[in-house]
Amino acid sequence: MNMLNDKNYKEILNNKETINDLRKVKKYLDYHPLSTILEVTEKTNVSISKILIFIKNGFIKIKQFDRTFISKNN
Repeated sequence: MNMLNDKNYKEILNNKETINDLRKVKKYLDYHPLSTILEVTEKTNVSISKILIFIKNGFIKIKQFDRTFISKNN
């Protein structure tokens, strides 16, 4: 299953595992707000593809400075 093509906003909200992954990512970003996508995936064990789904659907956002960081949307 290619999650980037198969998941949308409603599917994310109806999938318990994906919601738990989103919570893990947001909690990590609470304490590490300027983390890279790679750092977040390594520390939370949430795949890069899921993190990209969260970004695509507006649950988290990308910030760019000297490096590319992600942060949670409030």
